[in-house]
Amino acid sequence: MDYSRLLPLLRRRKYLLLLVSLLLLAVLFPASPSPLLVPQVFDGLFCLVLLAGAFSLSQKKWPFLLALLLGSAACVATWSIHHSAKPDDVVQDSLVAGRYSVQLLFLGLVVWHVLRDVLCDDRVTFDNLCGAACGYVLLGTMWGLVYSMVHCFQNDAFAGELVNQLSANDVDNGVNVSSLMSYYSFVTLSTLGYGDITPMSPAARVLSWLEAISGQLYLAVLIARLVGLHIVHATATDRTCVKQ
Repeated sequence: MDYSRLLPLLRRRKYLLLLVSLLLLAVLFPASPSPLLVPQVFDGLFCLVLLAGAFSLSQKKWPFLLALLLGSAACVATWSIHHSAKPDDVVQDSLVAGRYSVQLLFLGLVVWHVLRDVLCDDRVTFDNLCGAACGYVLLGTMWGLVYSMVHCFQNDAFAGELVNQLSANDVDNGVNVSSLMSYYSFVTLSTLGYGDITPMSPAARVLSWLEAISGQLYLAVLIARLVGLHIVHATATDRTCVKQ
């Protein structure tokens, strides 16, 4: 195999790699066969997302270095919480909130550059479409982290049978909380509104309607931009063919 061609190929499909890693996290993490394996599954899959996210910025020097720094900090924070002795509640809440904050900064950095590439490119390519899908999934993941942080400091911010099933250990390590809040986030982002989880606190309610609006605006703006680019490119191609 010619490895000299592998890196350019991966860079041309960088958003496809990121999308695959995000879908693996979304699908395999909740489907973990044993509760004891949940932290390990989450750690491994989330680190895979961090690597794919950093790689998507590898052609931009300073964003790539910043992504490596934030990604490393997020990995260390995640592993330290799941694999260290349990501290007191105040320290534990601070560690979990710090982990969520670092993860949010990293994902926000990736989302910003992904959307800038997709919206500023003058052509619609397969990788750009993957990037657009990545932006949507990352947006839902980020909102899920925000909800997890809210739940960390206010356990009664959300109500419902699924929330009531969370144990004290789930709240401490944040793994199942993250999974549940991620589910709620994507239900809200897509405006499905099943109603099995209900925002109760003012902060949770405000964040929920903000996410619902952001999801609709994202799709409207993105589709309009991609359709516009496709029309412009198709028109330019037709004119070239006519001249020839």
